[in-house]
Amino acid sequence: METIIKLNSQVAGKDKVARLLQYSCRTIWDSLNSKDEAQVALISQLKNLEYILSSFRKLLRFGKSFEVLYGTLKSIHYSDAWLAFTITVTKICQAIFLLTDHIIWLSRSGLFKNIDTQKWSLRSNRYWVVSIVMSLIRDIYEINRVIASFTSYKSLSSCITSSLISIRCAKDVSVCASSVAEFLVTYKHLTIDTIKNICDLFIPLNGLGYIKMQPRVIGLLGVISSLMGLIVILDPTCKLIPQ
Repeated sequence: METIIKLNSQVAGKDKVARLLQYSCRTIWDSLNSKDEAQVALISQLKNLEYILSSFRKLLRFGKSFEVLYGTLKSIHYSDAWLAFTITVTKICQAIFLLTDHIIWLSRSGLFKNIDTQKWSLRSNRYWVVSIVMSLIRDIYEINRVIASFTSYKSLSSCITSSLISIRCAKDVSVCASSVAEFLVTYKHLTIDTIKNICDLFIPLNGLGYIKMQPRVIGLLGVISSLMGLIVILDPTCKLIPQ
């Protein structure tokens, strides 16, 4: 019950829950048999629910673009130049992405009926892709910094290299797998953020037509990234900082 209250008390929590339900609906309706008359009505209901949840999330985020853009005034002054660059560019792209999202919501709400939502949706996806790519570059940079700081960096590197070149025995694989698993758990904030960004990347790429994936696959990726986002909200230690 405390978890539900915690999520419901935050705008970000409501957004992640709605996002989880939104992509779950997409996964379910695409998995149903559209040729079965008994399931046609259910598919239609799930699609309508997905649309409602999408519009609800746009309303929750309305005005957030200015908040994100204002955050660049802080991120641009980070002492680490690479972090300052990647985080600031990410925020700028997120702000533009959210701004286009606001315009789409104004069209959906009926306040402005002459807006070409398809055109603005493509623009939204383009800026979303750039923001995700920059976030992934930041993840790679952070991972490289962590590995470089390992006291056992040489042994870990040689273990991975030797395993990739020539797997000589099951013990080598076990040791390497154990090292990787320990890294993923110890640096869970990096693991979660990287998984979330990788899953999210395919969604706008599919929307732009650069790749072609079934709705159920996109829905599943959205569910996974939403779960990663929920974990961060419920457990602040899983949050990658600075933001």
